[in-house]
Amino acid sequence: MKEGLSEKRKEAMRYMYDMSQVRWTPSEDIDLTSINKSLYFKAGEIYYGIIYTFYTAVNLEGFKSYLDENNVFHGPTELRQIPGNHCTSSIINAYKHIGDPITAHWSMDMHPARKTGLYPVGSYVYDDADIVTEETIKRNTEEVMYESYASLQGGDCILSCWGKTGHARMVASVEVVRGEDGVIDPEKSHVKTLEQTWSMDKTAAVNTSWYINRTYSFKLLFDKFYIPLTVETLKKADK
Repeated sequence: MKEGLSEKRKEAMRYMYDMSQVRWTPSEDIDLTSINKSLYFKAGEIYYGIIYTFYTAVNLEGFKSYLDENNVFHGPTELRQIPGNHCTSSIINAYKHIGDPITAHWSMDMHPARKTGLYPVGSYVYDDADIVTEETIKRNTEEVMYESYASLQGGDCILSCWGKTGHARMVASVEVVRGEDGVIDPEKSHVKTLEQTWSMDKTAAVNTSWYINRTYSFKLLFDKFYIPLTVETLKKADK
């Protein structure tokens, strides 16, 4: 494997980050509180990142096409028409940007059992009959899953799906801490992510529904049934 991240990985991460940083201002109030009570956008205020919605799936260029020369968004503002994306479509947009032929649309499509272009990272096993990631996690030991998380690189993603919905996060970086015996410490080892969410980040200095460099321990990811994934384009770029 080449030293450092491949250019394809860097580009996927850059595109994901750029989607989170697009600056815009609504010309009128936008009420998306039927999705989440925090998703209310006030006219004249500055927001960062493509809007969260699960009814449309626009990429960075698509969203920017709705902004005028002053980055003001004039609509549409109707719930089912407003241009935006969700946790999964944002990652898919980043993968399509680097030329990957991924065909997933929703989080439940991303499980490798669905054959939509996502592949396991690490040595964990799954069954083609798996519907939710909890089923996959339970086929493996904690140690196998921790080593699989440790194999993640920037640009890969992690997925937890539970029936008709779920959540996906792009990996920004991974830190692995091992004991003297070489065994991974799951509480101290962690993954940092780039992710689109359905609620405003109250810890951020700006108005955004994107979480940047949010940290999750391996233990938390295991407990929440996250599986590590990648796409063919990134696998090829690593060779």
